[in-house]
Amino acid sequence: MKERVLRGLAVLVLLLFCGSCLHNGSDIGAWYGTWHVDEVTCEGAQASYDGDYIFQFQNAIVRMGWQNALHDNAECFGNWQEGDDDTFTMTFPLDDMEPLALPGIERENFFAIEAKTSSRVVLRKVTPEGLYRYTLKKVI
Repeated sequence: MKERVLRGLAVLVLLLFCGSCLHNGSDIGAWYGTWHVDEVTCEGAQASYDGDYIFQFQNAIVRMGWQNALHDNAECFGNWQEGDDDTFTMTFPLDDMEPLALPGIERENFFAIEAKTSSRVVLRKVTPEGLYRYTLKKVI
């Protein structure tokens, strides 16, 4: 009897271990993790912004985070999707979730992927202010 209970518990633990997943059932590949905004340019010139920005991707959710030298911080959440044609979309659809004040970032963002490796991504976005380039470097 005791052996049967122990086997049942072992099977249950094994099923729980094998059934859990960080990606909520989907593989997002190289995007998974934390990406630091290394550089933002507008029309080739360095864009002006305060603090450090990060993007964190998991499943279809993106977390945009900001922190300054005094460790003040803010965050917002949205959705993201990579297209088959080297496109990238990031939206912040909820009324109470405004995107943070990174130059060129709006509620709906459509990017072209200029370069992508497992550790560095360059995104391009055209706005009325001009052509923005965002260089992201993988942290974790």
